[in-house]
Amino acid sequence: MGVFATRSPHRPNPIGVTLAMIDRVDKKTRTVYLKACDLVDGTPVLDIKPYVPAYDTVPSFQVADWIADTINTRNTVTVNPACLETVRSIQHKLLQYKNEPEEYMKALMETLAAEVRSKFQTNKRMQESAAGQPVEVVFDETVVKYLWMDDRIFHITDIELAALNETKRAEEERIRQALQESESEQNSDRIDINNG
Repeated sequence: MGVFATRSPHRPNPIGVTLAMIDRVDKKTRTVYLKACDLVDGTPVLDIKPYVPAYDTVPSFQVADWIADTINTRNTVTVNPACLETVRSIQHKLLQYKNEPEEYMKALMETLAAEVRSKFQTNKRMQESAAGQPVEVVFDETVVKYLWMDDRIFHITDIELAALNETKRAEEERIRQALQESESEQNSDRIDINNG
């Protein structure tokens, strides 16, 4: 399953999510009618996910049989102890958890505990982790780096301000481009020598 087929918070598209009730299904026109939706009239419905009690709360519900066995699956998340100190040092720069480093860490751990990826993505992330390449996710003005240690075991290795991370990336890109230009000039000089 890909990210668009899951409830993962790590999505490339900023879409809204609302709880809805299936009113009826018209098989002839292949139309699903919803009610009790928190939508503005004319809002397109991109996808319908099953009810999950851990995320959705209504007094009476039915859980689809196909998801009932895995609905409460959670990842184990461990943290480099230095990360909390980092969060404490930047807590005044956080947006959602400003001056609340412990709440930030709790929310981060809960988010990663509920992280859902396909088997393909899981295997890819585990291979990258084995090579020392952490997964990077943005979380409240920070970039969180973690290693995928096993099928459902993550280890947070580093947390830094997103702005600092972008500055580092820009510097790395500048250096990479300078090296490419230098190599290109050297190759050009070699061609001139060979032609001259």
